[in-house]
Amino acid sequence: MTMKRKAFTLLVLAMLVMAITSSFGQTTFERMIPMEGGDVTLPGPECHKAEDGGYLVNVPLGEWLLGTLYNNKILKLSESGDIVDELDYIIEGENAVRYWQIIRLPFGNDGNLQNHYLAVAGLYNPYDNVNNVTLTEMLFLIFNEELEVEYERIEDVSSIVEHYSTWGRPHIVFDKDGNLVIATIARVNGGELKRLYTHIELDKANWIGGITHFVRDSPEGAGWIWDFFPLGDGTYRQVETINGPGGIGYRISTEYEAEKILEFRDLRFHRGNMTITPNLLDCGGCAMLDDSTLFLPAMMHSSTDGIGTMEMDVNFDTIKAVFQDFADYDTIERIFSRHPVILRGNDLYLCYTRDMHTWHPSQAPYTILCKYDTELNLIWKRWYRDAERQFCYYATDMIATNDDGLLITGYCCKRENYGKMVLYLLKVDTDGLLSLPETKVQIRPYAFYPNPAKEQLHMEFSPDVQPAQVELYDLQGRLVRTQSKAFESIDMSQLPAGTYTMRVTLEDGKTYSDKVVKE
Repeated sequence: MTMKRKAFTLLVLAMLVMAITSSFGQTTFERMIPMEGGDVTLPGPECHKAEDGGYLVNVPLGEWLLGTLYNNKILKLSESGDIVDELDYIIEGENAVRYWQIIRLPFGNDGNLQNHYLAVAGLYNPYDNVNNVTLTEMLFLIFNEELEVEYERIEDVSSIVEHYSTWGRPHIVFDKDGNLVIATIARVNGGELKRLYTHIELDKANWIGGITHFVRDSPEGAGWIWDFFPLGDGTYRQVETINGPGGIGYRISTEYEAEKILEFRDLRFHRGNMTITPNLLDCGGCAMLDDSTLFLPAMMHSSTDGIGTMEMDVNFDTIKAVFQDFADYDTIERIFSRHPVILRGNDLYLCYTRDMHTWHPSQAPYTILCKYDTELNLIWKRWYRDAERQFCYYATDMIATNDDGLLITGYCCKRENYGKMVLYLLKVDTDGLLSLPETKVQIRPYAFYPNPAKEQLHMEFSPDVQPAQVELYDLQGRLVRTQSKAFESIDMSQLPAGTYTMRVTLEDGKTYSDKVVKE
């Protein structure tokens, strides 16, 4: 017995509500929205374009610090980012919904071919302190863009697995015949991890027909599936984290048998005259550049941490591997996003989070968005964080919007209330910018670190801007340093300890101000 609750969202108050139309005719907005029913938690919100030009956002709720997940809320947003409706799906009794994933269906039994979605999740009991990791039922839910549930089905998989979707949420794709395949990792046979593929026959009259499960061996240390996608020949490609050494790429046959193609830790990345071999490398979601070429981002952990990008053929043979971004002082690059890469025409967009190795009172995680060409050359780079470093931002999904902008979804919290995550929405224009007169998030075409600084303040500028001058002012407004060249670092060694205002002027006349602390 299930209960569905569909409620108009008037009681959800946004901490920040701003929207404006940019000079490109693109609507940009920023939202921080606390959710009723718990903290926004892992694996993080995901977003979809709706047929009417708005958006659907799937928000997992639970206790972020404990990693527990109790429920999922689906929000309907207007084009300007306003919440117009919501759908809660609640199981009567003790079960909760976990690892919800959504895909748009190619038909609707009411004749409308484009406005229905399938949600797939596992069910578990969050109040069972002994067996609360046991997920042995799959939930199938079909709803329309008005968030009206039209079909529901619970599938018992206890004869197949002990724990459904052990690591991360499932991946849902269409096969060559127009049916669905769900890929995930499951725990079977007394705890052994296996790959589980579920084939779903779609039925236009009854929504879902037959459901078949395929359990396949997984390598030792199998972890999160980062991506799973079909090719035109009926085979699939899978990118997976292997705990310990790093990521791995598979060719998956039409019978879901896996052939090991590549361990990504064997790759060599290049940057100028440097060659970097990662000690551990995890990949994010992929993008197809064409029918035979993949683009994969990677989190690299070695003597030099950072982000790498790879251009590969469909057999994971490397065409080009570029070390793109060095993690700055006491940070590490993380790809939390469900879809971190978007291909639009000849442009690639990559979104990731710069997290902290260790907690520092003046630092907080923030979001980075990059634009590349298909030769993996960086066109521009944007850094998103608030002026006072009081908020922690984690990006968990990104989609291209109908007006050529980008919508980034994720969660954020105040540093002093870490773990109490709220929904975060950031809609930017073609150039990765917000057209807002005043906003919580600051968008910068440059980064600076460390902050606080003792000797040198290092700076990095986006390739699409040219710095003209950097000035430092003390708290009395007195100019204490000016630099008009060699902007890679600012010498602060002779300055007294304290807080300074850094004013950055670009060649085009734009100016920015930031707070810098000298220890």
